[in-house]
Amino acid sequence: MTDAKQNLIRSLSVIVICACVLVASTFVDWIVISDRFAALSFEPTTEILALKDDLDLTTRASVIFSATHPSIKDRDAFNEACASVNREISILGCFDGRRIYIYNIDNPDLAGIKQSTLAHELLHAAWSRLSLRDRSNLEPELDLVYRTNLSSLQPRLDLYSDDNFYEELHSIIGTEFSELSYSLENHYARYFNDQNAIVAFFDSYDTKFRKLRSEAEALFEQIETNQEVISAKTTNYDDAVAELSANIADFNRRAESGYFTSTAAFYAERAVLVARQQELERLHSEILALVNTTNELIEQYNNNIARTQILLDSINSNVPVTPELE
Repeated sequence: MTDAKQNLIRSLSVIVICACVLVASTFVDWIVISDRFAALSFEPTTEILALKDDLDLTTRASVIFSATHPSIKDRDAFNEACASVNREISILGCFDGRRIYIYNIDNPDLAGIKQSTLAHELLHAAWSRLSLRDRSNLEPELDLVYRTNLSSLQPRLDLYSDDNFYEELHSIIGTEFSELSYSLENHYARYFNDQNAIVAFFDSYDTKFRKLRSEAEALFEQIETNQEVISAKTTNYDDAVAELSANIADFNRRAESGYFTSTAAFYAERAVLVARQQELERLHSEILALVNTTNELIEQYNNNIARTQILLDSINSNVPVTPELE
């Protein structure tokens, strides 16, 4: 082969290699360029800007944020934008592939819910911008967190198709779980300067639900225990009353027939019956007190359920607004 041909081949190789690098860099840059272009027309509201500040986003996440034009929508507009029609499932936000929509939850008891929802949907947008290779690298890490927290995550993820499983898991873990693996920490650090602060927004409102649920479970358990005790004591009381009534009738019969040969014997046996009667009266009062206490617990339980339902209704765009309990 002549030197001229060898030089030509080397030149062509360089051109091909350079062309490949150019194509790859163009593809990567195009996502960012496209986002920057979409961000130019974004006109955020004061509330959206405040929420963005709360999330403390990285530069890349800020661009994605602006490119997706996040907005807060009231009930009807939100339901239309997010195709929310199910009264049994609360949808707090959605990412439709281009835009992020957040439901306008106006409940002071749920501080942090808008920030958490916005961060969750932002991670959906971020996932859509990841390469297939990046997603494949993340999936084993995400799967490990899933399997470690199966009892809490499986019921939620069962609602999603296999195609959306890892995307949803990616958003859940990034906004609700701390103390992650080194690689996951690095990944979420691409979007949040402090991922633990993002988790804190979720905890701040989810704590309300957990507290109410814990209180309800404790109340329900105590109510069941009390009812079992009441049932047992009532059975014993009824049996004892029946037995005492029979004994009193027998005592009266014998007294009328002249059975007792002395006043002392009469009053001695009578005293035993009176003591048993007094003990039954004490047991009856004890049962009534426990019934009253249990009724108070039932009232507390019902109030707890009502408050929980108010919170649930306030985050469900398909449920009419319920007035808060006093």
